[in-house]
Amino acid sequence: QLVVQEPDASQLLSRFRALEAARPSAERWPVLEWAQRPQEFAPLLMTVREHDAGINCVVVSPSGLFFASGSDDKTVKVLRLNTGDVVMNLAGHTDAVNAVAYTPDGKRIISGSSDHTIRIWDASSGADLHVLTGHTDKVRALAICGVEGATLVSGGHDKVLRVWDLRTKQEVRALAGQDHDDVITSFAISPDRTRLASGSHDKSVLVWDVTAPGLQQTLSLQGQTMFVYTVAWSPDSKMIASIAGRTLMVWDGTSGEVRLERNAHAGPSRGLLFSASSEEIVTAGAGCNLIKIWNVASGEMVGSLMGHTSSPNALAMCPSGKRFVSGSSDRSCMVWRLGTQGGIDGALRMASVTNHSVVSNGSVICSGDTNGSVHVHDAGTGAHLYAIGNVGEMPKGAAISPDGRTLAVCTFGSRILLHNLATRTDICRDHEPSRGPIFDVQFLDNQTVAVVCITAGMVQVRSAETGEKLAVVKTGPGTSIAWQDAGQFLLATMGGPIKLVEVPSGTVLGMLLGHQGMVQCVALFEDKRTLASAGSDATVRVWDVSERVELFVLRGHGAEVFAVQPCSGATATQGTLVSVSG
Repeated sequence: QLVVQEPDASQLLSRFRALEAARPSAERWPVLEWAQRPQEFAPLLMTVREHDAGINCVVVSPSGLFFASGSDDKTVKVLRLNTGDVVMNLAGHTDAVNAVAYTPDGKRIISGSSDHTIRIWDASSGADLHVLTGHTDKVRALAICGVEGATLVSGGHDKVLRVWDLRTKQEVRALAGQDHDDVITSFAISPDRTRLASGSHDKSVLVWDVTAPGLQQTLSLQGQTMFVYTVAWSPDSKMIASIAGRTLMVWDGTSGEVRLERNAHAGPSRGLLFSASSEEIVTAGAGCNLIKIWNVASGEMVGSLMGHTSSPNALAMCPSGKRFVSGSSDRSCMVWRLGTQGGIDGALRMASVTNHSVVSNGSVICSGDTNGSVHVHDAGTGAHLYAIGNVGEMPKGAAISPDGRTLAVCTFGSRILLHNLATRTDICRDHEPSRGPIFDVQFLDNQTVAVVCITAGMVQVRSAETGEKLAVVKTGPGTSIAWQDAGQFLLATMGGPIKLVEVPSGTVLGMLLGHQGMVQCVALFEDKRTLASAGSDATVRVWDVSERVELFVLRGHGAEVFAVQPCSGATATQGTLVSVSG
Protein backbone atom coordinates (compact mmCIF):
# COMPACT_ATOMS: atom_id res chain seq x y z
CA GLN A 1 0.00 0.00 0.00
CA LEU A 2 1.24 3.45 -0.89
CA VAL A 3 1.37 5.71 2.14
CA VAL A 4 1.07 9.38 1.22
CA GLN A 5 2.08 12.08 3.66
CA GLU A 6 3.10 15.69 3.19
CA PRO A 7 6.43 16.24 4.97
CA ASP A 8 7.24 19.62 6.43
CA ALA A 9 10.27 21.50 5.13
CA SER A 10 12.74 20.13 7.66
CA GLN A 11 11.65 16.52 7.03
CA LEU A 12 11.91 16.90 3.27
CA LEU A 13 15.33 18.52 3.42
CA SER A 14 16.73 16.00 5.91
CA ARG A 15 15.55 13.14 3.71
CA PHE A 16 17.05 14.76 0.65
CA ARG A 17 20.38 15.28 2.44
CA ALA A 18 20.41 11.65 3.57
CA LEU A 19 19.78 10.47 0.02
CA GLU A 20 22.52 12.70 -1.35
CA ALA A 21 25.04 11.59 1.28
CA ALA A 22 24.58 8.01 0.12
CA ARG A 23 25.25 8.86 -3.52
CA PRO A 24 28.71 9.00 -5.13
CA SER A 25 30.10 12.52 -5.03
CA ALA A 26 29.89 12.87 -8.82
CA GLU A 27 26.12 12.36 -8.68
CA ARG A 28 25.26 14.89 -5.99
CA TRP A 29 23.15 17.99 -6.62
CA PRO A 30 24.18 21.61 -6.16
CA VAL A 31 21.29 22.59 -3.88
CA LEU A 32 20.72 25.96 -2.24
CA GLU A 33 18.19 26.18 0.61
CA TRP A 34 16.72 29.66 0.91
CA ALA A 35 15.57 30.02 4.54
CA GLN A 36 16.40 33.71 4.18
CA ARG A 37 17.96 35.84 1.50
CA PRO A 38 21.53 34.57 1.02
CA GLN A 39 24.75 36.39 0.55
CA GLU A 40 25.98 36.66 -3.00
CA PHE A 41 27.70 33.58 -4.38
CA ALA A 42 28.55 33.42 -8.04
CA PRO A 43 30.95 30.89 -9.58
CA LEU A 44 30.20 32.67 -12.88
CA LEU A 45 31.55 36.12 -12.16
CA MET A 46 31.21 37.80 -15.52
CA THR A 47 30.26 37.33 -19.17
CA VAL A 48 31.64 39.59 -21.89
CA ARG A 49 30.86 39.51 -25.59
CA GLU A 50 33.11 41.92 -27.50
CA HIS A 51 34.23 39.85 -30.49
CA ASP A 52 32.32 39.66 -33.76
CA ALA A 53 33.06 35.95 -34.26
CA GLY A 54 33.98 32.85 -32.27
CA ILE A 55 36.85 32.90 -29.78
CA ASN A 56 39.73 30.46 -30.29
CA CYS A 57 42.17 31.30 -27.49
CA VAL A 58 42.45 33.15 -24.18
CA VAL A 59 45.35 34.01 -21.87
CA VAL A 60 45.57 35.88 -18.54
CA SER A 61 48.33 38.44 -17.99
CA PRO A 62 51.09 37.63 -15.44
CA SER A 63 49.72 40.40 -13.20
CA GLY A 64 46.26 38.83 -13.21
CA LEU A 65 44.74 42.21 -14.08
CA PHE A 66 43.96 41.58 -17.75
CA PHE A 67 43.12 38.80 -20.17
CA ALA A 68 43.52 38.64 -23.94
CA SER A 69 41.32 36.72 -26.38
CA GLY A 70 41.90 35.82 -30.03
CA SER A 71 39.05 35.34 -32.44
CA ASP A 72 37.92 34.38 -35.91
CA ASP A 73 37.21 38.10 -36.35
CA LYS A 74 41.02 38.49 -36.88
CA THR A 75 41.57 40.55 -33.71
CA VAL A 76 43.03 40.20 -30.24
CA LYS A 77 41.13 42.03 -27.52
CA VAL A 78 42.62 42.89 -24.13
CA LEU A 79 40.12 43.25 -21.30
CA ARG A 80 40.22 44.04 -17.60
CA LEU A 81 39.67 40.84 -15.66
CA ASN A 82 37.58 42.46 -12.92
CA THR A 83 35.25 44.53 -15.08
CA GLY A 84 35.33 43.11 -18.60
CA ASP A 85 36.12 46.54 -20.04
CA VAL A 86 38.03 46.46 -23.34
CA VAL A 87 41.44 48.06 -22.88
CA MET A 88 42.84 47.47 -26.36
CA ASN A 89 41.78 46.07 -29.71
CA LEU A 90 44.80 44.61 -31.51
CA ALA A 91 44.08 44.59 -35.24
CA GLY A 92 46.58 43.61 -37.92
CA HIS A 93 46.10 39.93 -38.69
CA THR A 94 44.28 39.19 -41.93
CA ASP A 95 42.79 35.87 -40.79
CA ALA A 96 41.65 34.14 -37.61
CA VAL A 97 43.76 34.43 -34.45
CA ASN A 98 44.37 30.92 -33.09
CA ALA A 99 46.93 31.42 -30.31
CA VAL A 100 47.87 34.20 -27.90
CA ALA A 101 50.49 34.48 -25.13
CA TYR A 102 52.00 37.01 -22.71
CA THR A 103 55.73 37.30 -22.08
CA PRO A 104 56.62 36.56 -18.42
CA ASP A 105 57.20 40.25 -17.67
CA GLY A 106 53.75 41.11 -19.07
CA LYS A 107 55.19 43.72 -21.47
CA ARG A 108 54.47 41.91 -24.73
CA ILE A 109 51.53 40.02 -26.22
CA ILE A 110 52.25 37.52 -28.98
CA SER A 111 49.59 36.18 -31.34
CA GLY A 112 49.55 33.47 -34.02
CA SER A 113 47.14 33.47 -36.93
CA SER A 114 45.74 31.56 -39.86
CA ASP A 115 47.40 34.23 -42.02
CA HIS A 116 50.68 32.28 -41.39
CA THR A 117 52.22 35.08 -39.27
CA ILE A 118 53.10 35.76 -35.64
CA ARG A 119 52.74 39.31 -34.33
CA ILE A 120 54.37 40.91 -31.31
CA TRP A 121 52.39 43.67 -29.59
CA ASP A 122 53.20 46.20 -26.88
CA ALA A 123 50.93 45.22 -23.97
CA SER A 124 50.71 48.80 -22.70
CA SER A 125 50.07 50.76 -25.87
CA GLY A 126 48.80 48.08 -28.25
CA ALA A 127 51.44 49.00 -30.81
CA ASP A 128 52.19 46.37 -33.45
CA LEU A 129 55.94 45.95 -32.86
CA HIS A 130 57.02 43.14 -35.15
CA VAL A 131 55.78 40.44 -37.52
CA LEU A 132 57.50 37.03 -37.57
CA THR A 133 57.22 35.21 -40.87
CA GLY A 134 58.33 31.73 -41.81
CA HIS A 135 55.35 29.49 -41.37
CA THR A 136 53.73 28.43 -44.64
CA ASP A 137 50.32 27.58 -43.19
CA LYS A 138 48.09 28.38 -40.22
CA VAL A 139 49.81 29.04 -36.88
CA ARG A 140 47.95 27.10 -34.17
CA ALA A 141 50.21 27.07 -31.10
CA LEU A 142 52.60 29.38 -29.24
CA ALA A 143 54.71 29.00 -26.09
CA ILE A 144 57.20 31.34 -24.46
CA CYS A 145 60.03 29.38 -22.88
CA GLY A 146 63.04 29.92 -20.67
CA VAL A 147 63.23 31.60 -17.29
CA GLU A 148 63.66 35.02 -18.92
CA GLY A 149 61.07 34.32 -21.61
CA ALA A 150 63.50 34.96 -24.43
CA THR A 151 62.51 31.94 -26.55
CA LEU A 152 59.32 31.54 -28.53
CA VAL A 153 58.17 28.19 -29.92
CA SER A 154 55.46 28.07 -32.60
CA GLY A 155 53.68 25.35 -34.54
CA GLY A 156 50.78 24.83 -36.88
CA HIS A 157 49.44 23.32 -40.05
CA ASP A 158 52.78 23.28 -41.86
CA LYS A 159 53.84 20.56 -39.35
CA VAL A 160 57.01 22.51 -38.49
CA LEU A 161 58.01 23.35 -34.93
CA ARG A 162 59.87 26.64 -35.09
CA VAL A 163 62.10 28.17 -32.40
CA TRP A 164 62.57 31.97 -32.28
CA ASP A 165 64.85 34.28 -30.33
CA LEU A 166 62.60 37.10 -29.12
CA ARG A 167 65.59 39.39 -28.54
CA THR A 168 66.74 39.28 -32.15
CA LYS A 169 63.33 38.40 -33.65
CA GLN A 170 65.05 35.65 -35.65
CA GLU A 171 64.20 32.01 -36.21
CA VAL A 172 66.93 29.84 -34.72
CA ARG A 173 65.68 26.36 -35.54
CA ALA A 174 62.98 24.60 -37.53
CA LEU A 175 62.04 20.99 -36.72
CA ALA A 176 60.18 19.52 -39.68
CA GLY A 177 59.09 15.88 -39.79
CA GLN A 178 61.73 14.72 -37.31
CA ASP A 179 59.32 14.46 -34.39
CA HIS A 180 55.71 15.48 -35.08
CA ASP A 181 54.69 14.53 -38.61
CA ASP A 182 51.28 16.18 -38.69
CA VAL A 183 49.57 19.44 -37.67
CA ILE A 184 50.92 20.83 -34.37
CA THR A 185 47.92 21.95 -32.33
CA SER A 186 48.99 22.85 -28.81
CA PHE A 187 51.86 23.73 -26.49
CA ALA A 188 52.10 23.83 -22.70
CA ILE A 189 55.10 25.12 -20.79
CA SER A 190 56.04 23.67 -17.40
CA PRO A 191 55.73 26.03 -14.40
CA ASP A 192 59.52 26.48 -14.25
CA ARG A 193 59.59 27.16 -18.04
CA THR A 194 62.24 24.50 -18.67
CA ARG A 195 60.07 21.81 -20.30
CA LEU A 196 57.57 22.04 -23.13
CA ALA A 197 54.76 19.63 -24.00
CA SER A 198 53.43 19.61 -27.57
CA GLY A 199 50.37 17.95 -29.07
CA SER A 200 49.70 17.03 -32.68
CA HIS A 201 47.29 15.46 -35.12
CA ASP A 202 49.81 12.63 -35.31
CA LYS A 203 48.22 11.41 -32.02
CA SER A 204 51.32 12.01 -29.92
CA VAL A 205 52.36 14.27 -27.05
CA LEU A 206 56.07 15.08 -26.91
CA VAL A 207 58.08 16.62 -24.07
CA TRP A 208 61.05 18.90 -24.81
CA ASP A 209 63.95 20.28 -22.82
CA VAL A 210 63.91 23.97 -23.70
CA THR A 211 67.18 24.67 -21.88
CA ALA A 212 69.06 22.58 -24.43
CA PRO A 213 70.32 24.46 -27.50
CA GLY A 214 67.57 24.65 -30.09
CA LEU A 215 65.24 22.31 -28.14
CA GLN A 216 65.72 18.63 -27.37
CA GLN A 217 63.01 15.95 -27.13
CA THR A 218 63.13 13.99 -23.85
CA LEU A 219 59.85 12.02 -23.70
CA SER A 220 57.17 10.70 -26.04
CA LEU A 221 53.74 10.10 -24.52
CA GLN A 222 51.73 7.56 -26.46
CA GLY A 223 48.24 6.18 -26.05
CA GLN A 224 45.97 8.69 -27.72
CA THR A 225 44.08 7.26 -30.68
CA MET A 226 42.80 10.50 -32.22
CA PHE A 227 44.05 14.01 -33.02
CA VAL A 228 45.52 15.69 -29.93
CA TYR A 229 43.81 19.07 -29.55
CA THR A 230 45.29 20.45 -26.35
CA VAL A 231 47.89 19.78 -23.64
CA ALA A 232 48.48 21.16 -20.13
CA TRP A 233 51.03 20.93 -17.29
CA SER A 234 49.95 20.62 -13.67
CA PRO A 235 51.11 23.48 -11.41
CA ASP A 236 53.18 21.03 -9.34
CA SER A 237 55.01 19.98 -12.56
CA LYS A 238 54.28 16.31 -11.87
CA MET A 239 51.63 15.66 -14.55
CA ILE A 240 50.88 16.34 -18.20
CA ALA A 241 47.32 16.15 -19.51
CA SER A 242 46.00 16.04 -23.05
CA ILE A 243 42.71 15.72 -24.87
CA ALA A 244 42.49 13.83 -28.15
CA GLY A 245 39.03 13.83 -29.70
CA ARG A 246 36.86 13.18 -26.66
CA THR A 247 39.49 11.37 -24.56
CA LEU A 248 41.21 12.96 -21.56
CA MET A 249 44.57 11.43 -20.59
CA VAL A 250 46.93 12.30 -17.75
CA TRP A 251 50.55 11.10 -17.61
CA ASP A 252 53.31 11.23 -15.06
CA GLY A 253 55.47 14.10 -16.30
CA THR A 254 58.72 12.26 -15.64
CA SER A 255 58.10 8.58 -16.36
CA GLY A 256 55.31 8.91 -18.93
CA GLU A 257 53.12 6.45 -16.99
CA VAL A 258 49.38 6.89 -17.65
CA ARG A 259 47.59 8.20 -14.56
CA LEU A 260 44.10 8.70 -15.98
CA GLU A 261 42.20 7.92 -19.17
CA ARG A 262 38.51 8.59 -19.80
CA ASN A 263 36.00 10.14 -22.21
CA ALA A 264 35.50 13.79 -21.32
CA HIS A 265 32.89 15.29 -23.66
CA ALA A 266 30.38 14.36 -26.34
CA GLY A 267 32.44 16.15 -28.98
CA PRO A 268 36.01 17.35 -29.56
CA SER A 269 37.49 19.09 -26.51
CA ARG A 270 39.89 22.00 -26.92
CA GLY A 271 40.03 23.61 -23.47
CA LEU A 272 42.15 22.12 -20.68
CA LEU A 273 43.74 23.28 -17.43
CA PHE A 274 44.61 22.09 -13.92
CA SER A 275 43.38 23.68 -10.71
CA ALA A 276 46.07 25.38 -8.61
CA SER A 277 46.15 22.41 -6.25
CA SER A 278 46.77 19.99 -9.19
CA GLU A 279 43.95 17.87 -7.75
CA GLU A 280 41.37 18.72 -10.41
CA ILE A 281 41.30 19.14 -14.17
CA VAL A 282 38.95 21.49 -16.00
CA THR A 283 37.96 20.60 -19.56
CA ALA A 284 35.85 22.39 -22.17
CA GLY A 285 34.28 20.61 -25.10
CA ALA A 286 31.80 20.59 -27.93
CA GLY A 287 28.56 18.68 -28.08
CA CYS A 288 27.12 19.68 -24.72
CA ASN A 289 28.80 23.12 -24.47
CA LEU A 290 29.82 22.33 -20.90
CA ILE A 291 32.92 23.01 -18.86
CA LYS A 292 33.56 19.91 -16.79
CA ILE A 293 35.63 19.37 -13.66
CA TRP A 294 37.39 16.07 -12.91
CA ASN A 295 39.11 14.68 -9.85
CA VAL A 296 42.55 13.52 -10.99
CA ALA A 297 42.96 10.78 -8.36
CA SER A 298 39.56 9.12 -8.84
CA GLY A 299 38.82 10.07 -12.44
CA GLU A 300 35.29 11.08 -11.42
CA MET A 301 33.55 14.12 -12.83
CA VAL A 302 32.87 16.30 -9.80
CA GLY A 303 31.39 19.39 -11.39
CA SER A 304 29.91 20.96 -14.47
CA LEU A 305 29.57 24.62 -15.47
CA MET A 306 26.92 25.77 -17.92
CA GLY A 307 26.65 29.14 -19.57
CA HIS A 308 28.14 29.02 -23.06
CA THR A 309 25.63 28.42 -25.82
CA SER A 310 28.18 27.01 -28.25
CA SER A 311 31.44 25.10 -27.98
CA PRO A 312 33.89 26.49 -25.38
CA ASN A 313 37.25 26.41 -27.16
CA ALA A 314 39.78 27.75 -24.68
CA LEU A 315 40.53 28.01 -20.95
CA ALA A 316 43.09 30.11 -19.08
CA MET A 317 43.92 30.14 -15.36
CA CYS A 318 44.65 33.30 -13.40
CA PRO A 319 47.99 33.48 -11.56
CA SER A 320 46.17 33.37 -8.21
CA GLY A 321 44.55 30.05 -9.12
CA LYS A 322 41.21 31.40 -7.89
CA ARG A 323 39.65 32.32 -11.21
CA PHE A 324 39.77 31.14 -14.81
CA VAL A 325 38.56 32.46 -18.15
CA SER A 326 36.75 30.52 -20.89
CA GLY A 327 36.30 31.53 -24.53
CA SER A 328 33.67 30.11 -26.84
CA SER A 329 32.37 29.92 -30.38
CA ASP A 330 29.35 31.84 -29.07
CA ARG A 331 31.64 34.96 -29.12
CA SER A 332 31.66 35.26 -25.32
CA CYS A 333 34.33 35.07 -22.64
CA MET A 334 33.27 34.02 -19.16
CA VAL A 335 35.16 34.49 -15.91
CA TRP A 336 34.61 31.78 -13.29
CA ARG A 337 35.54 31.53 -9.63
CA LEU A 338 37.30 28.56 -8.06
CA GLY A 339 37.65 27.64 -4.38
CA THR A 340 39.76 29.72 -2.03
CA GLN A 341 42.47 27.07 -1.78
CA GLY A 342 42.77 26.56 -5.50
CA GLY A 343 40.50 23.52 -5.53
CA ILE A 344 37.06 23.40 -7.06
CA ASP A 345 34.41 25.06 -4.91
CA GLY A 346 31.85 22.69 -3.46
CA ALA A 347 29.01 24.83 -4.78
CA LEU A 348 29.88 23.65 -8.29
CA ARG A 349 29.08 19.99 -7.56
CA MET A 350 26.57 18.58 -9.99
CA ALA A 351 24.14 15.74 -10.51
CA SER A 352 23.73 12.94 -13.02
CA VAL A 353 19.97 13.28 -12.70
CA THR A 354 18.38 15.55 -15.24
CA ASN A 355 17.09 19.06 -14.67
CA HIS A 356 13.88 18.96 -12.60
CA SER A 357 12.98 15.31 -13.27
CA VAL A 358 13.08 14.57 -9.52
CA VAL A 359 9.82 14.52 -7.57
CA SER A 360 8.52 13.16 -4.27
CA ASN A 361 5.14 12.48 -2.73
CA GLY A 362 6.55 12.11 0.78
CA SER A 363 6.71 8.33 0.51
CA VAL A 364 8.89 7.85 -2.56
CA ILE A 365 11.37 9.95 -4.52
CA CYS A 366 11.44 9.48 -8.29
CA SER A 367 14.38 10.62 -10.41
CA GLY A 368 15.28 10.38 -14.09
CA ASP A 369 18.78 9.62 -15.33
CA THR A 370 20.69 10.29 -18.53
CA ASN A 371 20.23 6.69 -19.68
CA GLY A 372 16.47 7.07 -20.12
CA SER A 373 15.33 5.33 -16.92
CA VAL A 374 13.30 6.50 -13.94
CA HIS A 375 14.31 5.30 -10.46
CA VAL A 376 11.95 5.05 -7.51
CA HIS A 377 13.47 5.35 -4.01
CA ASP A 378 12.03 5.07 -0.51
CA ALA A 379 11.88 8.67 0.75
CA GLY A 380 12.56 7.62 4.33
CA THR A 381 15.52 5.28 3.91
CA GLY A 382 16.79 6.13 0.43
CA ALA A 383 16.53 2.47 -0.61
CA HIS A 384 16.13 1.85 -4.34
CA LEU A 385 12.72 0.24 -4.80
CA TYR A 386 12.58 -0.29 -8.56
CA ALA A 387 13.38 1.24 -11.94
CA ILE A 388 11.07 2.13 -14.79
CA GLY A 389 13.18 1.27 -17.80
CA ASN A 390 13.05 1.94 -21.53
CA VAL A 391 11.50 5.38 -21.21
CA GLY A 392 13.23 6.05 -24.50
CA GLU A 393 15.27 9.22 -23.97
CA MET A 394 16.59 11.33 -21.15
CA PRO A 395 13.69 12.46 -18.90
CA LYS A 396 13.21 16.23 -18.82
CA GLY A 397 10.35 16.75 -16.37
CA ALA A 398 8.31 14.79 -13.85
CA ALA A 399 5.32 15.27 -11.56
CA ILE A 400 3.26 13.25 -9.08
CA SER A 401 -0.53 13.63 -8.74
CA PRO A 402 -1.89 15.23 -5.55
CA ASP A 403 -3.04 11.85 -4.20
CA GLY A 404 0.49 10.49 -4.70
CA ARG A 405 -0.59 7.62 -6.91
CA THR A 406 0.29 8.69 -10.46
CA LEU A 407 3.72 9.64 -11.84
CA ALA A 408 3.99 11.63 -15.08
CA VAL A 409 7.31 11.88 -16.97
CA CYS A 410 8.22 13.68 -20.18
CA THR A 411 11.41 13.38 -22.23
CA PHE A 412 13.53 15.40 -24.65
CA GLY A 413 12.44 12.99 -27.38
CA SER A 414 8.70 13.83 -27.16
CA ARG A 415 7.71 10.81 -25.06
CA ILE A 416 5.12 10.89 -22.28
CA LEU A 417 4.90 8.28 -19.52
CA LEU A 418 2.04 7.93 -17.03
CA HIS A 419 2.80 5.36 -14.30
CA ASN A 420 0.75 4.06 -11.35
CA LEU A 421 3.05 4.11 -8.30
CA ALA A 422 0.67 2.02 -6.20
CA THR A 423 0.54 -0.92 -8.64
CA ARG A 424 3.92 -0.24 -10.29
CA THR A 425 2.33 -0.46 -13.73
CA ASP A 426 2.28 1.92 -16.70
CA ILE A 427 -0.94 3.74 -17.55
CA CYS A 428 0.30 4.87 -20.95
CA ARG A 429 3.44 5.52 -22.97
CA ASP A 430 2.89 7.97 -25.81
CA HIS A 431 5.43 8.98 -28.45
CA GLU A 432 4.83 12.02 -30.62
CA PRO A 433 7.96 12.52 -32.73
CA SER A 434 6.48 15.41 -34.67
CA ARG A 435 5.97 17.44 -31.53
CA GLY A 436 9.64 17.80 -30.61
CA PRO A 437 11.05 17.94 -27.06
CA ILE A 438 8.54 17.96 -24.19
CA PHE A 439 9.77 20.18 -21.38
CA ASP A 440 7.36 19.78 -18.47
CA VAL A 441 4.38 17.91 -17.03
CA GLN A 442 2.17 19.13 -14.19
CA PHE A 443 -1.02 17.87 -12.58
CA LEU A 444 -4.06 20.11 -12.17
CA ASP A 445 -5.75 17.48 -10.00
CA ASN A 446 -5.77 13.69 -9.68
CA GLN A 447 -7.56 13.33 -13.01
CA THR A 448 -5.86 15.94 -15.20
CA VAL A 449 -2.26 16.49 -16.33
CA ALA A 450 -0.78 19.15 -18.61
CA VAL A 451 2.11 18.51 -21.00
CA VAL A 452 4.33 21.35 -22.33
CA CYS A 453 5.55 20.77 -25.91
CA ILE A 454 8.20 23.42 -26.53
CA THR A 455 8.86 22.95 -30.25
CA ALA A 456 5.19 22.74 -31.16
CA GLY A 457 4.41 25.80 -29.01
CA MET A 458 1.47 24.23 -27.22
CA VAL A 459 0.25 22.73 -23.97
CA GLN A 460 -1.67 19.46 -24.09
CA VAL A 461 -4.22 18.72 -21.38
CA ARG A 462 -4.59 14.97 -20.83
CA SER A 463 -6.51 12.56 -18.66
CA ALA A 464 -4.23 11.29 -15.90
CA GLU A 465 -6.25 8.07 -15.75
CA THR A 466 -5.95 7.07 -19.43
CA GLY A 467 -3.52 9.49 -21.11
CA GLU A 468 -6.26 10.64 -23.53
CA LYS A 469 -5.95 14.18 -24.89
CA LEU A 470 -8.64 16.47 -23.53
CA ALA A 471 -7.53 19.81 -24.97
CA VAL A 472 -4.68 21.51 -26.85
CA VAL A 473 -3.81 25.11 -25.95
CA LYS A 474 -1.65 27.11 -28.36
CA THR A 475 0.82 29.10 -26.28
CA GLY A 476 4.10 29.54 -28.16
CA PRO A 477 7.32 27.86 -26.96
CA GLY A 478 7.25 27.13 -23.23
CA THR A 479 9.47 25.34 -20.74
CA SER A 480 7.49 24.88 -17.51
CA ILE A 481 3.91 25.15 -16.30
CA ALA A 482 2.10 25.78 -13.01
CA TRP A 483 -1.69 25.45 -12.75
CA GLN A 484 -3.35 28.32 -10.88
CA ASP A 485 -6.81 26.81 -11.28
CA ALA A 486 -8.78 24.83 -13.85
CA GLY A 487 -9.23 27.89 -16.04
CA GLN A 488 -5.68 29.23 -16.24
CA PHE A 489 -2.04 28.37 -15.81
CA LEU A 490 1.34 30.10 -15.65
CA LEU A 491 3.81 29.23 -18.40
CA ALA A 492 7.57 29.85 -18.37
CA THR A 493 8.90 30.76 -21.82
CA MET A 494 12.13 30.58 -23.79
CA GLY A 495 12.41 34.35 -24.14
CA GLY A 496 11.99 35.35 -20.50
CA PRO A 497 8.35 36.38 -19.87
CA ILE A 498 6.13 34.21 -17.68
CA LYS A 499 2.66 34.12 -19.23
CA LEU A 500 -0.66 33.76 -17.45
CA VAL A 501 -2.70 31.75 -19.99
CA GLU A 502 -6.42 31.05 -20.15
CA VAL A 503 -7.65 27.48 -20.86
CA PRO A 504 -8.66 26.39 -23.47
CA SER A 505 -8.55 29.59 -25.55
CA GLY A 506 -4.84 30.26 -25.05
CA THR A 507 -5.49 33.95 -24.36
CA VAL A 508 -2.60 35.60 -22.52
CA LEU A 509 -4.11 37.34 -19.48
CA GLY A 510 -0.87 38.88 -18.25
CA MET A 511 2.91 38.55 -18.16
CA LEU A 512 5.62 38.62 -15.48
CA LEU A 513 8.81 40.28 -16.74
CA GLY A 514 12.21 40.15 -15.03
CA HIS A 515 14.30 37.15 -16.04
CA GLN A 516 17.09 37.80 -18.54
CA GLY A 517 16.85 34.80 -20.86
CA MET A 518 15.04 31.47 -20.63
CA VAL A 519 12.83 30.69 -17.63
CA GLN A 520 13.49 27.05 -16.76
CA CYS A 521 10.89 26.36 -14.08
CA VAL A 522 7.88 27.87 -12.32
CA ALA A 523 6.21 26.62 -9.12
CA LEU A 524 3.30 28.03 -7.13
CA PHE A 525 3.23 28.37 -3.36
CA GLU A 526 0.30 26.85 -1.49
CA ASP A 527 -1.58 30.16 -1.51
CA LYS A 528 -1.81 29.93 -5.33
CA ARG A 529 -1.00 33.63 -5.68
CA THR A 530 2.74 33.53 -4.99
CA LEU A 531 5.02 32.08 -7.69
CA ALA A 532 8.69 31.08 -7.69
CA SER A 533 10.61 30.97 -10.97
CA ALA A 534 14.09 29.78 -11.94
CA GLY A 535 16.05 30.94 -14.95
CA SER A 536 19.11 30.68 -17.12
CA ASP A 537 20.23 34.00 -15.62
CA ALA A 538 21.15 32.03 -12.45
CA THR A 539 18.41 33.69 -10.37
CA VAL A 540 15.34 32.59 -8.47
CA ARG A 541 12.53 35.15 -8.50
CA VAL A 542 9.41 35.32 -6.33
CA TRP A 543 6.24 37.00 -7.67
CA ASP A 544 2.80 38.11 -6.59
CA VAL A 545 0.72 36.70 -9.45
CA SER A 546 -2.45 38.62 -8.57
CA GLU A 547 -0.66 41.97 -8.63
CA ARG A 548 1.70 40.92 -11.48
CA VAL A 549 4.74 42.20 -9.55
CA GLU A 550 8.14 40.79 -8.64
CA LEU A 551 8.56 40.58 -4.85
CA PHE A 552 12.29 39.81 -4.67
CA VAL A 553 15.22 38.10 -6.40
CA LEU A 554 17.43 35.38 -4.88
CA ARG A 555 21.00 35.28 -6.19
CA GLY A 556 23.50 32.61 -5.28
CA HIS A 557 23.66 30.03 -8.04
CA GLY A 558 26.56 30.31 -10.42
CA ALA A 559 24.89 28.56 -13.34
CA GLU A 560 21.40 28.43 -14.77
CA VAL A 561 18.80 27.23 -12.27
CA PHE A 562 16.79 24.25 -13.46
CA ALA A 563 14.34 23.65 -10.64
CA VAL A 564 12.69 25.50 -7.79
CA GLN A 565 10.13 24.28 -5.26
CA PRO A 566 8.54 25.91 -2.20
CA CYS A 567 8.38 23.55 0.78
CA SER A 568 5.17 22.90 2.69
CA GLY A 569 3.91 25.97 4.51
CA ALA A 570 6.27 28.38 2.77
CA THR A 571 5.09 31.90 1.98
CA ALA A 572 6.74 34.93 0.43
CA THR A 573 7.90 36.07 3.88
CA GLN A 574 8.76 32.82 5.69
CA GLY A 575 9.50 29.16 5.14
CA THR A 576 11.94 27.36 2.86
CA LEU A 577 12.43 27.38 -0.89
CA VAL A 578 14.72 24.81 -2.54
CA SER A 579 16.42 25.44 -5.89
CA VAL A 580 18.79 23.35 -7.99
CA SER A 581 21.32 24.38 -10.64
CA GLY A 582 23.49 22.40 -13.05
